[in-house]
Amino acid sequence: MSEKGSVFQKGGGGTNYEQYVQSAFLTTLIIRGNAPGIPANEIIEVAFQTTNRGYETDDLLVVAKSNIGIHRLLIQIKHNITFSLKDVTFKEVNKAFWKDYNNPSIFDKSKDRLLIIKSGLTIHDRNHLKTLLNWAKTHATASDFISEVNRIKAKKEQLEVLRECLKEANNNVALSDNEIWEYLKC
Repeated sequence: MSEKGSVFQKGGGGTNYEQYVQSAFLTTLIIRGNAPGIPANEIIEVAFQTTNRGYETDDLLVVAKSNIGIHRLLIQIKHNITFSLKDVTFKEVNKAFWKDYNNPSIFDKSKDRLLIIKSGLTIHDRNHLKTLLNWAKTHATASDFISEVNRIKAKKEQLEVLRECLKEANNNVALSDNEIWEYLKC
């Protein structure tokens, strides 16, 4: 047994954080609340550790019902994750997301969403990654999105991180701008 690791790690901090987030969604289910990132809805199911259902993204599944239909949120919960090619956990999460995203029997690209929940966003996460994801949702085409991103060096660099990570998840086959834009919208 390794003696390495922080007090947080040895004390189950990551597990405790995951359970805290899961409890919040379970409470929201009980009070008939809404899931984030979906039009007016009500959570109708919460499931933990869902590999037995065929999901690669396994920390939390939230199912919600809206006027549009049924939506699934596939959620990975990480106390701390860095959105960088150097972060092995980020790569693993993205690979699981990519597999689920491309599995039409468990993921509807028009209604379902992929979420990473972490304890707090860094300034870089807020200013660049979050903005990038918001731009993907608000731009009408991939070319409009890429044009907007290319105007700002830091946004372009963050997109390149995501592009490279997705290439790795896609068996080292590069994705088109349209494929990346469609994925980031989810």
